[in-house]
Amino acid sequence: MTEEKLLVMLTDYYPYGTGEAFLETEVEYLQGFKQALVFPRYVTRRGAMRQMPSNFTVVGRKAGAGTAGDRAGRGMLLRETVELFRQGRLSGQTAGVMGEWYQRACEQAGLVLEELERRNISKTEPIVCYSYWMNAGALALILIRQVYRNAKLITRCHGIDLYEERETFQYLPFRQTILRHMDQICPISENGKKYLLARYRTDRRKIRVSRLGTGKKEILFAQNESSDRSILRLVSCSSLIAVKRVYRIVQELQRIDDIRIEWTHFGGGPQLEQIRKMCRDRLGENITYDLEGRVPNEAVLETYQNKAYHIFLNTSESEGIPVSIMEAMSFGTPVIATAVGGTPEIVRDRKNGFLLDKEFKEGALAEAIRRIADMPEEDYIKMRVYARRFWNKYYNADQNYPDFVENILRQ
Repeated sequence: MTEEKLLVMLTDYYPYGTGEAFLETEVEYLQGFKQALVFPRYVTRRGAMRQMPSNFTVVGRKAGAGTAGDRAGRGMLLRETVELFRQGRLSGQTAGVMGEWYQRACEQAGLVLEELERRNISKTEPIVCYSYWMNAGALALILIRQVYRNAKLITRCHGIDLYEERETFQYLPFRQTILRHMDQICPISENGKKYLLARYRTDRRKIRVSRLGTGKKEILFAQNESSDRSILRLVSCSSLIAVKRVYRIVQELQRIDDIRIEWTHFGGGPQLEQIRKMCRDRLGENITYDLEGRVPNEAVLETYQNKAYHIFLNTSESEGIPVSIMEAMSFGTPVIATAVGGTPEIVRDRKNGFLLDKEFKEGALAEAIRRIADMPEEDYIKMRVYARRFWNKYYNADQNYPDFVENILRQ
């Protein structure tokens, strides 16, 4: 019976800190299990632990927790080394990354196995093991199944855990091992699925696109609402790190001196002071800006609910499918974004926003902003309506997550 199943879920941060904010929505739907045990890789004390459903229990890292890793694990390590050598990619750097992943997987698997034994979970119990990222957590699931033979293994994959080109050494360890042992691999985009099938030897029947989702159907949205764009309100939301290229927004805004603009950015990170200085030095008096820093996801959504933004901006050089774009579109906000990763699957050029080339020319973003600023009211409202309807059809949590949960309950 599905209601008798136990869910073992491996995350990076959730429910600690503010990372993986998008999981806050998904877990609301993971209540078809008798119990869910959550094992975060990192435990941070920044902010309170987020509220979880009643059937969820978080298991933090314990001092002296054991590790897992037997002959099968060492065999995986040997095969990965041989494969790297065969591909001509074996080096001190790649070997170091591989060893770090393996050690991390052993530690995570050891913690899970120790907790399951403490709870007297039978080795024959039907367990669903779910790694939210296709990283060392997914590798840990394979080690767990060496003990719990009836466990079903599922991993999502997003962007940073999928596209090897993003990594410093263009290497993500144990790809073939993970793909071979998983019962199901769930990329969040069609682009991700195509990438897996083109790059690796894997059974396509295992790969199932499972889109993320945001919001609720009851989000307030007045599709005929008139929009006063005499002051253009722009918003962006991301960590201030190199791959997000928020500095390009500043560079483009400095090219606009004849439109009154209010720009809000949600998200902190190592580039916060750099971006703040750029704004002070480069933006004209016609532009006001508010760099909010780290803000809880629920507070961001509450702001969207209470304040209508005209355009959402994303200038990343690499993405899976940004949850931030889904959230903006759920409130009927058109998007201007770079056509990277799965972003073209959610931003339809000239329908719910505009797509820019990954390395867009200087002035291209400013021009797209002007096009929306100058757009006739009727056309702008159509763009807002399309944004909302597209989100509702493809990225509504009330549709996507029940489907995902039903699927993993069948495993």
